[in-house]
Amino acid sequence: VRMEQELREKDRLASLGMLAAGVAHEVNTPITGISSYAQLLLDETPEDDPRHGLLRKVERQSFRASQIVRSLLDFSRQRRGEQRLVSLPTVVDQAVEEFRERSRDRKVELVWERPGASILTFGNETELTQVVINLIVNALDAMRDGGRLSLGLSTRGDRALLEVRDTGTGIPAEQLERIFQPFFSTKLSEGGTGLGLSISFEIVRRHGGRIEVESAPGRGTTFIVSLPLRSGESANEADC
Repeated sequence: VRMEQELREKDRLASLGMLAAGVAHEVNTPITGISSYAQLLLDETPEDDPRHGLLRKVERQSFRASQIVRSLLDFSRQRRGEQRLVSLPTVVDQAVEEFRERSRDRKVELVWERPGASILTFGNETELTQVVINLIVNALDAMRDGGRLSLGLSTRGDRALLEVRDTGTGIPAEQLERIFQPFFSTKLSEGGTGLGLSISFEIVRRHGGRIEVESAPGRGTTFIVSLPLRSGESANEADC
């Protein structure tokens, strides 16, 4: 039964991927045109012109549409990127550094407990960094009035465990089973695409890992990413 469910899920993701790629391809060209024309008109329109504000809105919305298209393309990718030995502490370092200033602006205490030992996995560094970035973005969005965001990296047996814990609003139980579904988001009215977590889920799955979530309204949320541990020697053997 479990194998049948996994096969159905793979077929569903493959169909969604083909649909996403097709939509993204067809929509990208007109979006680029709209954005270019809006920017040309903005250059020719004085800021005190009433139309300037409307053109600025057109520009912002075209950028948002372009971002959605990029997310669709990311979701539709099924092949692996370049694989190599990756330092997970370095991956988290890169992601955290991008959000230091934004966290201060949001009055969020950002705590990253970097392990002293080397923790390695085999995969694509860019994709894994994107996973951590997506989880940090979700956590910050859940703490509009400030809070604490803590990241920790540890090992358990042959697995590396990354925990991203926030003190935000939490996720209702009825939504927990849906948060990894494509296009599901509680922030659609605020510009969310509903693809960040589904893309992260797919990236982690391709790396032989899994994502789990623990949450409750008013008690914050914890995402736990589990990835297979690798050593330099085993990675070299896998490359041969």
